[in-house]
Formats: sequence, C-alpha cells, structure tokens
Amino acid sequence: MHRKALTKIIERGISQGTITAANPSNAANSFWSVFVANLFEYSKLMSGKQKPQQNETDILREVVCFCFQGLGVKPETWNFYFEKLF
Repeated sequence: MHRKALTKIIERGISQGTITAANPSNAANSFWSVFVANLFEYSKLMSGKQKPQQNETDILREVVCFCFQGLGVKPETWNFYFEKLF
C-alpha cells in the first residue's frame, strides 16, 4: 500500500520535473526500503537503546536528505516541510 502511494507521488514528481526520471515503482521500493531501515535506526535513538553521536534532529535530517537525494529531489523542495516538524 505504501509503495503504491509512493509510486504515484514519484510519477507526479517526475512529470513535474522535481524528481529525476526513473522507473517509479523501482524508485518507490528503493525509497521505502532506505527510509524504513533508517527510521528503525532513528527509533532506537528515540527509545534510548542507542546513544546519538550528534543531535537527533540532525540525524533525522540526514536520513530524509539521503532518501530524497536518491530520487534527485533538491533540499529546497523538501526542507520547508521538514522545518515545520520542529
């Protein structure tokens, strides 16, 4: 279900030129895999099972940046919304 939704978002981003042209289904799968794996690591920090080596917000920003960079999405496209979270 998540991959289908991401695929549609990626298709729209490709047609708008904000996401680099790629196979939308493969891109959604890759994005979701990387995001979930990194989110799991972030959750260990939040639960106290792991000590942060830097500010937790900075760690989350790096994860988000890495995921979006893989799709070719520039930080100025997503950072506005990221900043609203904090």
